[in-house]
Amino acid sequence: MRSLNTPPEKECLRIHRENRNGSNWSTLPNGCRTEILEENLANQNNVCGYCEREITPESSHLDHIRPKGRAEFMALTFETSNLLASCGKTHGQTCGHAKGGQILPDWLHPYEHPNLATLFKVRDDGYVEAKSDAPDNAQSAIDETLKLNHQTLKSQRRRHIALLNNIQNDEELSPEDIAGFFIGFPTLTKFVLGLT
Repeated sequence: MRSLNTPPEKECLRIHRENRNGSNWSTLPNGCRTEILEENLANQNNVCGYCEREITPESSHLDHIRPKGRAEFMALTFETSNLLASCGKTHGQTCGHAKGGQILPDWLHPYEHPNLATLFKVRDDGYVEAKSDAPDNAQSAIDETLKLNHQTLKSQRRRHIALLNNIQNDEELSPEDIAGFFIGFPTLTKFVLGLT
């Protein structure tokens, strides 16, 4: 995971929020949802806000960082600062779908933490591990709430590491040039190539 800047608010979201009483997400017109998703994808450089896999509008959805179905967060349903593009269009076993109605610790909010990437490391086997100076519940949040160590994600990260190492060993390219070839796993790419 990495920290992100909050994307600019789309006008359609602001108007909808100001003209509606309530917090029913399904009342937001599909065209506005599409605009918001596209803005978030651009803000996140087309990677999932949680696992950093490459995503497209067709393979992603808008996740409510603080769950819209929980009474204490209903006021955030139509807030840009609570929306994040996440992998898995309609279902999934990781990230936003795995989180569901669970609450992420405040320190894990990608728009609020100044540098999330410093709290985690990725082992060669693709396993995301909380660093010793991360908050006490860090490993639980990534393993149990977001399922960032799901076998599929670990396998994808392991392959990505191997590919980066092969390119780095076989090509006469700078680490910056190599990093420019990839969209997915930007934090991992920088780490493997020594760009952090």
